Amino acid sequence: MHTGNKAQTIDSQNSKISFSVKKLGFITVSGKISEMQGEILLLDEHLEHSYFRITIDPSIINTNNKKRDEHLRNSDFFDVVHYPNIVFKSQSITKNNDEYCVIGFLSILESSIKIEVNLKRTDNLFTGVFNINRHDFMLGKKIPSFIVGKQVAITVHCAVNAPKNV
Repeated sequence: MHTGNKAQTIDSQNSKISFSVKKLGFITVSGKISEMQGEILLLDEHLEHSYFRITIDPSIINTNNKKRDEHLRNSDFFDVVHYPNIVFKSQSITKNNDEYCVIGFLSILESSIKIEVNLKRTDNLFTGVFNINRHDFMLGKKIPSFIVGKQVAITVHCAVNAPKNV
């Protein structure tokens, strides 16, 4: 879908980040952050001018366990008082068939690490799955890996609104 030179804002009500991580090596804990903000400019003919800029509020994390959610918000993990946003800014985008490879920097706490996310687009929805090592971002640095696993699987569902002028 060609959007000309118009950015599309993220439809925060219909977008979410889901995640899962192993606890004690055999229990899968999953959760979500049900909103994101930002904009996407995707020009298939000029991917060098395209970008993804996404901001996520970790204070609305939900694992369906109030005590766990409060722990994830405190300084052991996301420290939402001092770090109210998780940010992703793309650096490059390539396309292979119907999939976009988006490379950019994911910033959590004081760490900004280059990641690669493969996204499929269906109409106004981008979906993708990727993994991060929570230790790279100092998330739960005091929590041993045998209690909470290092690898976190993340699924992105990013809906966009109608294009706006940039």
